[in-house]
Amino acid sequence: MKNQKETRKAFWQFLRETDPELFRKAKVSKGQNEQVTDIRCCFVQWLDDLYKSGQITEKQVNNYTL
Repeated sequence: MKNQKETRKAFWQFLRETDPELFRKAKVSKGQNEQVTDIRCCFVQWLDDLYKSGQITEKQVNNYTL
């Protein structure tokens, strides 16, 4: 993924497909601090998985937010 915007979009799609119930609690147009804790934790884990698989850099994983 090239930038934070693409990464966020991919995360929301991932969450919609893998956990529709949690996705219903999402405020997609809002920032990270407006999200429920479960979504924020899921995003961090998802970013970590992207980093471990080489899809994003260490700088990206440390700087990206919802």
